[in-house]
Amino acid sequence: MNALLEHVFEKRQFTNSNNEVVAINSETPKGQCEFLQTLIREHNFSSAIEVGLAHGTSTLAIAEAVAENKGSSVAMDPYERSYWNSVGLDLVAQAGYQVEFIEDFSYRVIPKFLEAGRKFDFAYVDSTKLTDWLMTDFFLIDKALVNGGIIVFDDVNYPSIRKLVRYIAQLPHYQVVGSWPYNNRWSAARKVAKNWLTLGLRDGLSLKDFRLGLIGRSVALRKTGDDTREYDWHRKF
Repeated sequence: MNALLEHVFEKRQFTNSNNEVVAINSETPKGQCEFLQTLIREHNFSSAIEVGLAHGTSTLAIAEAVAENKGSSVAMDPYERSYWNSVGLDLVAQAGYQVEFIEDFSYRVIPKFLEAGRKFDFAYVDSTKLTDWLMTDFFLIDKALVNGGIIVFDDVNYPSIRKLVRYIAQLPHYQVVGSWPYNNRWSAARKVAKNWLTLGLRDGLSLKDFRLGLIGRSVALRKTGDDTREYDWHRKF
């Protein structure tokens, strides 16, 4: 992992290009960044798209990993300069990486990519927690994601996001391929889970979530092929 990123995780701060000490909070944590990098490296992904930037830890982690495959990444966040004071962009630049940044909403940006025929093999979504907004992100990203590509959702512990990911995990052309953090307690709870509609744990995971593999804060799903559903396809979620 990049030395500057390691420093940020250790010290919870870094000195920006204006020689100001910037405190880091609400960032994508180290373990999760390693999870993202592992997915990119194991599949040799080289074109990444990210919704949400903020402090930029995930952006830097993704940029580093795709650069190893001679690839590039694009990130969008309508509030990066106005709210986050360009902290994430500064972090990425200081680490020596370049990211194509667009300061706008994803629902405006991604359609332009589709019109231009741009494709991506990796996507990371970490922005709002509103189901309808994230459903829109997924719908658009799916059109730009190559078969075999992976999309990762953060904050799946939020009920609004878990519900959406539960739906996506049941699509015939998507499958859960990983999560972070992996929780070993589920293997011990399997026998109990068989006879209950819910596991009764504090995070409210349902038996369906457990069976689908939605057991972490961050969940990765692979697009296995084209969407061939009939017009009346439906699954309860």
